[in-house]
Amino acid sequence: MGDPAGIGPWMAGQCALSPRIRRLCTPLVIGDAWVLKQWPGLKARIRPVIHAEEAANSPRVINVLHVPHPGIKALRRGRPSALSGEAAALFLRVGVALALQGRVKGLMTGPVSKESLWMAGLRVGGQTEFLAQLSGARSPEMLMMAGSLRIILATRHVPLSKVPSVLTSEGIEDCVARAAEAVRIHFSIRRPRIGICGLNPHAGDGGILGEEEQQIIRPAVQRLSRHYTVHGPIAADALLRDAAKGCYDLVAAMYHDQALIALKMYDSDKVVNMTIGLPFPRVSPGHGTAFDLSFQPHRIRMGPSLASMELLLGLVKTFPKVYNLKMRKQ
Repeated sequence: MGDPAGIGPWMAGQCALSPRIRRLCTPLVIGDAWVLKQWPGLKARIRPVIHAEEAANSPRVINVLHVPHPGIKALRRGRPSALSGEAAALFLRVGVALALQGRVKGLMTGPVSKESLWMAGLRVGGQTEFLAQLSGARSPEMLMMAGSLRIILATRHVPLSKVPSVLTSEGIEDCVARAAEAVRIHFSIRRPRIGICGLNPHAGDGGILGEEEQQIIRPAVQRLSRHYTVHGPIAADALLRDAAKGCYDLVAAMYHDQALIALKMYDSDKVVNMTIGLPFPRVSPGHGTAFDLSFQPHRIRMGPSLASMELLLGLVKTFPKVYNLKMRKQ
C-alpha cells in the first residue's frame, strides 16, 4: 500500500475493488488493515488475512495481508514521518518475501516518501533501490512509460548536479540493451527503434555546450549500434517530440525529470514504472505520495494505478523471459 500517510492505501483499495482487475486476478493488499479502515470512502469490507493463499475474490471485499506495525495508531495522515517510513518499509519487506517465495505473482508498489524512509533511518535512493537490496538484484532499471511512449532512465534518483559525474558510457549501454530486450519480448517489437537523448541543450552543440555527448553518450551509441537500431545523441526536446508522435519505440533519457516531464505532458493518467532486473514482476504508478490529497479522495486520479495493474497482469505472463536480460543481436 506504500506510505500509509499518503494516498497509497486508497489507490490499493480501489484497485482491489476494480471489477476489471478482479476478473483477471485475485488482488491482495499488503499492509496494516487498520490503515485501510481509516478510509471509509472505500465502501468495502476490509478482510484481514494471515496468509496470501487465504485471499478470496469477492465483490466489495478488500483482502489485506495484515502486516501490523505496533505504533500505527499514532499515524498522522498527510505528512512524512519516521512512523510512516517504517511501516512502508515493513510492507515492502513482506511483499518482496512473498514474491521471492512465489506466493504472489507480482507486485504493484504504492508510492513511498523518500523523506519518510530517511527519517526512519533507511538511507536509500528510492523504492526501486530498496527493492533491489531486499531481493539481491544486481542493477534494476526503471522503464517509464505512458501508453506507447517508453523511456528508460540512464540515471535515476540522483541530484541533477551529480548527473554528469554518475553518467557512464557503460551504464548507458547496459540499461538501453536491457530495456530493448524487454520491449522486444514483452511488447512484441522485434526491432525496436531506439533514440538516445543528449544531456545538454542542443545535445552539446558539438562540445560547445558540454562534452558529455562526445565523451560518454556517443561511444555507448556506437557500441549499441552493433546490435540495435539506435539514433543519437539527439537534442532531448526534438527527440521526445518525435517519440510522442510514434517515431521511436524506446527512448533513453539521461536523467529523471528529462523523462518524467515528457511522459506526464504526453498522458499523465497512464504514467507507470516497469522495473527491469528484479527477480519478480514489479510495477508502480508514476507519481508520489500526494500527501496533500490524502484527505481529498475525490481528487485522487486512479488512472496510473489501474494502468500499472493492467501492465503487471501482462508482465506475469512473460516475466520468466524478461528477468536479467542480456544483449542479443537482432
